[in-house]
Amino acid sequence: MPNLKKYQDKILSEDDKTLFGEAVVAASKGAPRGAYILIWISGAESLKRKFKEAALRDGRAGQILGEIQQGEDQHKSVDLLILKRAKEYGFIDDTAFQKLEHVYDLRCLYGHPYESAPSDLELLSAAEVVVGNVLSKPTTLKHGFVDKVVEQLFDDTNFLEHSKPAVTSFASDLTDKIDTDVYRYLVEKYAPKIDLQTQR
Repeated sequence: MPNLKKYQDKILSEDDKTLFGEAVVAASKGAPRGAYILIWISGAESLKRKFKEAALRDGRAGQILGEIQQGEDQHKSVDLLILKRAKEYGFIDDTAFQKLEHVYDLRCLYGHPYESAPSDLELLSAAEVVVGNVLSKPTTLKHGFVDKVVEQLFDDTNFLEHSKPAVTSFASDLTDKIDTDVYRYLVEKYAPKIDLQTQR
């Protein structure tokens, strides 16, 4: 049986570690189909959790979360929806989407008892894809959060204290929260407003 346990140290969230741990146990007990399905579920649930975390600060993430929850309330399969929205929001890129979609397709295949079981190599590959592209990545915020922050900076005079320590601390905190791919967008949104302020 493949050793999936080696991937657990790379997982950031304890909730994700617990769910992925069930896949580890399934694989060790000779249940490769169950292990494969649990690997997928750990990734899908992690993406949903990321939307919950992002929704605290970003309305767009909240809308997506609402869409996911509505599908679940209607007893629909939302796994592919979660995957598509994760790509649109920016939690995963196009390459990761294609890899994860392949894992999802095989998860659907192995979910049927009359199909063959995944090989050890397929289990290891699925674990590497899900952990590498989802479970080992922190939740970072995107364009909607940037829009909100820039708006607050210029429209709410009490949003940020006018002192160097406060601004430095705020900038450091922002750096940790915002996805690096959105830095350019932040500058593009911020610079025109600075120009307007200096012209007044």
